[in-house]
Amino acid sequence: MRRILFTFYIFAGLMIFALPVMAQDKEITVDLASDHVDITTGFNGTRLQLFGVRHDKGDLAVIVRGPIRTMSVRKKESVLGAWINRSFETFKGVPSYYNYALSAPLDKIASPEILKKYGIGTENLQFNKPDSVDEKRETFRSAMIRNKQNQRLFAREPEEISFINPDFFRADFYIPSNVPVGEYEVQAIYLTKGVVQDIQTKTVRVAQVGVAANLHEFAYKNSLMYGAVCVILALFAGWFSNRVRRG
Repeated sequence: MRRILFTFYIFAGLMIFALPVMAQDKEITVDLASDHVDITTGFNGTRLQLFGVRHDKGDLAVIVRGPIRTMSVRKKESVLGAWINRSFETFKGVPSYYNYALSAPLDKIASPEILKKYGIGTENLQFNKPDSVDEKRETFRSAMIRNKQNQRLFAREPEEISFINPDFFRADFYIPSNVPVGEYEVQAIYLTKGVVQDIQTKTVRVAQVGVAANLHEFAYKNSLMYGAVCVILALFAGWFSNRVRRG
């Protein structure tokens, strides 16, 4: 297995170095091991791998963002002994998935202003207006990030960028089974002394295929019939299990 991985790394490195000479004008050159993630009925997560070459000794940050969504966060409060949603906040521009990898500690790569500008680090994602300060809204923002982290859709800590040699690097990201479908953006940022020198962007398509795709399409186009089938199957399963218990 080690020989296979070693051969793959060498091959990937040769492929990257074999890119056209015009790529040398860039500070970094990157590519993905695969530009798609197929979700099948047995999908239980996978890993997304990025390989790259830096042409100098700067710092690196690699960010993976899922499709952008508008999300509402609700807070339940007790009213006459019943817990109901009393207040909520809506956030725009929320990535459905967010993960990142660094070649150095976050506070060593760039200033807080640069980190916020490019969204490097979960805590630097901007869902509010940049100049707005609202304690209540920040509380809801923190709750939304915690929920996404509990679902493994937001990173708690950065992944590590590993160097196969001083110039050739790789970054690995875990894609969980509950990942939303859509087009994902993988952004590699190259910095020297805290200043962004180059940004390279790749896209990854996450989609359901096979039986999973057919079921999703059927449920979307025939929601009423799909719901009825689910209820009938649930009733049959309950009846059958009861018959089995009674012998």
